[in-house]
Amino acid sequence: FESGRVYAGVRGVVPITRTDHQTGQTTVVGALEAGSSFSQVIKALEDHYPAQFSVLMTSQHFYATHWPEHAATLLRKNPMIGDMYIEGTSDDPKLRALLADAGAMANLGERQPTLVALGEVRYAVYSFPFRDFLGLADAGRDPIGAIVITSDASALLAHLESSLFSNIQLGLLGFLMVEALLVLVWMLTRRRWQSTIDRTTAALAKSNLDLQQEIGSVLADAAQL
Repeated sequence: FESGRVYAGVRGVVPITRTDHQTGQTTVVGALEAGSSFSQVIKALEDHYPAQFSVLMTSQHFYATHWPEHAATLLRKNPMIGDMYIEGTSDDPKLRALLADAGAMANLGERQPTLVALGEVRYAVYSFPFRDFLGLADAGRDPIGAIVITSDASALLAHLESSLFSNIQLGLLGFLMVEALLVLVWMLTRRRWQSTIDRTTAALAKSNLDLQQEIGSVLADAAQL
């Protein structure tokens, strides 16, 4: 990507060479340059992927690379979004509506996904830093903007929520079954303990009765003496 004073876009340059058939020596005699705006690149991407792609340029880079008069003309047709100029997008109104969300705007270029609801549709918004040719050649230069990818996440989120609800139901059912088993074990254990207590109590009562009878017998014998 290269920014000019009037035009910014994707450019490619390849050398034009001439080979001397007698000496076999190849000489560079010129260059072939081809350029395109992002509109064609975005269309090609969106033909293959279920997402919307947009290119944003920082206001600092925008003003630094455009002639002031031309910059003013561009901004009258395409106002800034916050501190960003829309260099290319296939759906300007939707992009502006999505970036009106404070979270999506704060995460521009941060590689942090954000969910934004527009009406009943929920969109996933993801972006990463946008670097031009000079930025690729010099890693110390700051990015000049952000590439934004947005996609309809409603179906995926609905499936996730449905799976989560099913998991909650299964977890609740499992919890109730475990609780029922614990109650059953407690009842069986309580019944067993109660049976043991009853037998022990009966045995103690019988021993007490026998002891009382024996004491009575001893006292009767003592009285006869």
